[in-house]
Amino acid sequence: MEYRVVAVNKAGEGQGSNTVAAVL
Repeated sequence: MEYRVVAVNKAGEGQGSNTVAAVL
């Protein structure tokens, strides 16, 4: 799961970051 968050962060997508925050 953590590795997935890193991948999304690398993309630098605003929406993606929001999703990660919600999951956390």
